[in-house]
Amino acid sequence: MVNRTFYGPLSALLAGAALIPFSAHADTSAELLQQLQALKAEVSRLEARVTVAEQQAREAHTTAPAVSASAVAATPTQAVRAGQGVSVDAGTPQEPATAVDANPSSAAPEHQYRVVNSHGNALIFSGDVELNINANSDADTGNLVFGNDDINHHRDHHHFGQDGRIMFEAAGSRTHGDKFASFRIQPLMDTSGSVGLDDAWFAFGQRNGWSARVGRYEAYDLFPVGADTFLGYSGDTANNLYKDGAGYSYQAKEGRGRAGSAGQMMVSRQFGNVYFETSSVVGDRTDLFDTGYTGSKTYHGVALDTDRSKSTVLLRPVLAWQFAPKWRVAGGVEKNLVHDAIVDTRGNDVSDRTGYATTLGYSDQDLQLNFNVAYLDALDENDLSVGANMVYSGLGLGYIHSYNDIDWSKDDPDGSKYHIDTLYTSYQFSNVFDIDRFNMLVGTYYSRFSAQTHDDAYGVRLRFKYFL
Repeated sequence: MVNRTFYGPLSALLAGAALIPFSAHADTSAELLQQLQALKAEVSRLEARVTVAEQQAREAHTTAPAVSASAVAATPTQAVRAGQGVSVDAGTPQEPATAVDANPSSAAPEHQYRVVNSHGNALIFSGDVELNINANSDADTGNLVFGNDDINHHRDHHHFGQDGRIMFEAAGSRTHGDKFASFRIQPLMDTSGSVGLDDAWFAFGQRNGWSARVGRYEAYDLFPVGADTFLGYSGDTANNLYKDGAGYSYQAKEGRGRAGSAGQMMVSRQFGNVYFETSSVVGDRTDLFDTGYTGSKTYHGVALDTDRSKSTVLLRPVLAWQFAPKWRVAGGVEKNLVHDAIVDTRGNDVSDRTGYATTLGYSDQDLQLNFNVAYLDALDENDLSVGANMVYSGLGLGYIHSYNDIDWSKDDPDGSKYHIDTLYTSYQFSNVFDIDRFNMLVGTYYSRFSAQTHDDAYGVRLRFKYFL
């Protein structure tokens, strides 16, 4: 804003300076006085124009539209403030989530560099470094599940190594009234030398109304695991979740997203304390099945006929309710709608899979709790998982029990049943060396597979986490 007190001395200075050139041509004192009055009038007009500019600046500051939460990420956990003109805000934590519009899985990075202009358009840059030092038992490559007395275990050796990645994020939004359009992209640079991608989506819609999202993303988390610094089973994406011959901890992730070459679409809306979304995964879903103990993609010991596979349409509606200030409950279903999208060499529809899940959560400033249940009805198989976890002041603790009931397999036509029990914990050391946003986490897990025999897996990890 312009300092008005500057113009009093300015008027006197201009008037004094003007005496030199004007007095040289003035023949009489009357002419000189007339010239000074004309100069004073010009200065007054200049001050009036500055006053108008100041008023316009104040009005623009008070009426600049705020960027809605959904305008940046289509979830209210990613709000951005608008300012006068163009401003850059480095490292300010975003506004806390309200009601159940906060999908626990889709929050934007806590630290952001935001560029916002007076029209409510925002461009956000952020990212983080996540590097791990691991010591864990080798993965078992044998058949643990299907009635084979000669189970082949490969846990005689332990693995020590380092992995991790650096993520950069760019997100932006544009608004017009209560309408918005936004995007986000998150490229990953892995320490192995490969390049990956987390999110890459475009969203549009109306604040406090319906919104749509298209691209690559993760939908609502129906089985949040809390502080999972190190967990010894499938990861967070929808790829390679099912591995034949190994236990399956079903967690309603098959239709959650980030699914290889398959595309995604979602519509969502907030109704007060109730949130609704329907997400879909459309395309090739053979990458759901990892290479099993036979060395190829199989289901219950029978090879998948990938040449006959079709595009899958997997629908995943979710309803969540914030029934108290700190409590929320959510439930959902994931179901493939295309018959014979994936078949085995027997001609059976392996893609006929329907999953159900519900989660109850509590969130306070220092304490988060989650209680989860998930159930899968699949071809010749039923899977159940229950879990509970907590995070308190940097300390995380969780437990997951999974039960698999196999009706038939090539190696065991009479079927089999088995259990998987996993305990995990972690602790975060914040602001190491008093450096803001540099954290160190220690995580460990122990998991036991119980069928014809026991098989144990375990590991410990030191993670370096640095927010850009």
